[in-house]
Parts: sequence; structure tokens; C-alpha cells
Amino acid sequence: MTPLISTHANGILLAISLTTIRNGTNGLLARRRSSPASVRSLSLSASSSPLHIFLDSSQFSHRDIRYHPECPERIEHCLDAIRRTFSLAEGPAMPAAVEKRTVHVNDVASVPTASTNKFGAAGDSFFREFSTPIAADEFSYAETVLSAVHAPEYVASLKNKCETCRQRRIDEGKDPLGWIGYVDGYDTFLTTESYNVAVRATGAWIRAVDAALGMDTDVGNTEARGTPTASDKPIGIALTRPPGHHAMHSLANGFCLINFAMAAAYHALRRCNDIKISILDWDVHFGQGIVNILETCSEKQKDDARCDWTSNIRYVSLHQVPCFPFEGQTRKVQGRNRNVMTLPIQPESTWHCGYRQIFTKYALPFISTSSEWEPELVIICAGYDALDSDELASVNLVATEYGEMTKILLRHLHQSTSTKPALVFGLEGGYQLREGVAGGNLSNAFINTLEALD
Repeated sequence: MTPLISTHANGILLAISLTTIRNGTNGLLARRRSSPASVRSLSLSASSSPLHIFLDSSQFSHRDIRYHPECPERIEHCLDAIRRTFSLAEGPAMPAAVEKRTVHVNDVASVPTASTNKFGAAGDSFFREFSTPIAADEFSYAETVLSAVHAPEYVASLKNKCETCRQRRIDEGKDPLGWIGYVDGYDTFLTTESYNVAVRATGAWIRAVDAALGMDTDVGNTEARGTPTASDKPIGIALTRPPGHHAMHSLANGFCLINFAMAAAYHALRRCNDIKISILDWDVHFGQGIVNILETCSEKQKDDARCDWTSNIRYVSLHQVPCFPFEGQTRKVQGRNRNVMTLPIQPESTWHCGYRQIFTKYALPFISTSSEWEPELVIICAGYDALDSDELASVNLVATEYGEMTKILLRHLHQSTSTKPALVFGLEGGYQLREGVAGGNLSNAFINTLEALD
């Protein structure tokens, strides 16, 4: 398959109608089975919030030298699905009376790949391509955020390893882009460009937060500005890789180098006054990295409660047990601030047999309960490896059920909060790319999620 990002480099600005339609070893790699279900689209309200999607077309420089499920093609498949679903040039003709919805797709790459403008001719009012690179000051600010949520020496070591190996290759007359190795000894790889890719991905998550909060990305002014009150907030989406929720305070693992969800949460707390943030993690693997950072940073700040930014965050994870990382094995609330809930899911669970009940009975009330915990920002760690067709776990969801889960989430937030919270979705896992598989693949589930947003 020809890489889509190599032929569609920049982002796209769309005004569109959306009524169209086995357990882990030492690392994360594993194997499982599938079951049949249709892959359909969900119709949307004409008053749906704008979607602001951020991706990095240069993420191809972070890839393994052998087969690895965490590959650049994950992003190109999702981007292709966005274009096939939302482009009037590709999709069915829309009735003139149907309202249109704006979708911004921004490429944050420093040097975007050249575009062939395949889907829309110049001047097409429904489809334009554009690029919004991460500037040098944004890049530097993202590094500052990373050094706040991770150990500064860990971030510096990652940067130094990539830069040193790149310079060595240049000195030897080789291509600067090269493979370094597995930083965790198992399956979390590093290339000479991995650090830059990870920082740009951090920038993409930061931009998604700013879009959702209704704020311009302004790295020169990160002082608290208060809580946004706009009723029709955009929804921020970070379509990035590698995933991040396994990355710990000072350790890479589970394909993850940097914890983007925690970086996004920290940034949001810098931008707004004392807001409450809920993180919902529906990746099939427990995001122990998020918990580790919450606890590590909270412990460091225990002598001054005013500095404990982690107390403004709640995290809930629905994950298969047993499975990598072999933590979060029991259903409980934990943490110094009692702000972490672990919800184990049994292998072979389906949406209607086990998963939905746990999601609605435990996860939703924890992230939002009227008058008790009403978040101003909800970050969804959107992993799609609980799909029945995914080979890295054994939960049996189908693509359309991610759309249903999203609708239930939005309905719950509407009913349990006095002010509509800002929403940010960030890609975590999800590795099934084959077309036509029973129950759907990564891009099917991703599109069902987008179509359910209103």
C-alpha cells in the first residue's frame, strides 16, 4: 500500500456533513481471536462541535527495523479513513439542506511531505490542505512540560541518546536517520528521530488541549487564564504515535517513550485556574505510566499541597487482566489523593457481556458526578486494542461499539456537569490494520468515535 501521508502531507480544512452514513509476555506483544459484527457509521447532529485534529506527517521516522505492530501505517490508515469518510470528493453527495460541520486537520511536522492535493482541487470550498508546523518556541515549551511530568534527567537522556547517535551517523557519512535499539530490552524501540517525533506529538496534544479549551496556543503566555465558558467548545484530537500511557516518570516501556496524556493535563493546569481534569483510558492495557507519574509527582509535592497539581486529576482505566503490564489487577480506588480507579476486564468480555456494565456503573461516575467531581476537561486515552480483531489482547469489542461508548460518555457528561467540559481524544493503542476483518479495524473504530461526537 502506498503510504498516504507521503502523498497527503499537510493537514486539511473541511466543512463537512456527517450524516453519512494472548496475554502479554515480558513486553506488550501478544496474540488472540475474532468474532463477526458489521462496521457501520453513526449519523451526527447538525449542531456537532467542530473537530480539531492534530497529526505529524514526519512520524514515519520513528519505526522499527523489523515487523512491529506499533508502526507509522497506523496513522496513515486513520488519515485515509478521515478523508474517505468526510471528503465530498470521495463520499456520497449530500443534500443541499444538510448542515455542514467544520473539521480542521493540522499537520504539525516541521517539514511536511509534499501534497498531491488528491482529494480537493485548489479553491474547493469544502476541502483545503494546509500545514501548521510546531515552531521552535512551541518545541521548547513542550520539552519544558515533559521535564515537569517526567524526571528531567530521563528526558535529557532520551534527547542525548538520539542526538548523539544521529551525529555519529553523520560523522560516518551515513544517513542521519538510523535505528538505535530497544530502550526497555523488549519492544520499545528508538531511532535517531524518535525524540523529535515524541516532542512534536507532545505539541500536538498541547494544541488539542488549547483547541478544546478555546484558547490559542501561545507559548509566550502560559499563566493561568481562568476556566473557559464557551458552550460550543471544539473537540481536540491528537492523532499521534507512539502511544504514551505506559511511559513512567523515568522509564520507557510498552511501546511508549513519553506520557502525552499527563503532559496534556499538566499543560491544561498551567493554562487555566485550578480546573478539574478527568482522564478516561479505554485502551485495553492498564496505563500504569499515568498512575506512576501521578504518584511520583504527588509524593514530591506532599510537603506543599498548593504545589500538588496531581490532586486536580482523576484517572480511570478499563483494561484486560491478566495482560501487560500485569498491574491494576483488582477493582479499586487508590493513590495518595484517591484519584485513581482500576477496572479490570476479563478476557473474552464483550460490550454486552461485562464491558458496558463496568463502563457505566464504575468508570463514568468516577470521572464525573454532579456536585462532587465535575471536570472542566476530560482527556480520553483512546486506544483501540480492545477490538476483537486486535492481536495484542483478548477483549471482544467491535468498531461500532466505540461509537456507542462515546455517545454514552457524552450523555453522562451532559447530565452530570453544570458546564459542558472540554474534550480531548488522544490515540493510544490499536494495531489491527487489515481491511474487512470481523468486528472492524483501528480506522473503523476511530471513525466511529469521531462520528459519535457532538
